[in-house]
Amino acid sequence: METITTKDAIRFIQNTNGKIFACKFRKRTDGTLRKMVCRINVKKYLKGGPPPYDFKAHNLIPVFEMSPSEGKLQYRCVPVDNLEELEIRGVWVKVIPVQHELFVPEGPY
Repeated sequence: METITTKDAIRFIQNTNGKIFACKFRKRTDGTLRKMVCRINVKKYLKGGPPPYDFKAHNLIPVFEMSPSEGKLQYRCVPVDNLEELEIRGVWVKVIPVQHELFVPEGPY
């Protein structure tokens, strides 16, 4: 399996420009492994107003989940620190953690 750094993974997610991608990460709450098919820059289901917290300060990437487990589409956050794998053009790559500065895409979430 190929490997990329966390910084490269963030860059890849930013450069998807709204295209669907998949990722695997450990949830911060209980440490379970989660697989998510998602995309960024979705504005269709926004309710208005600012986000409830600063994504960059919490090291999160806001995404729109495309294959929800509860049966409804919704916004979620991917914790950059716990990102383990990313699907790039149909191939899964392992994410190696490194020091990084998170860049959160512009716009409403």
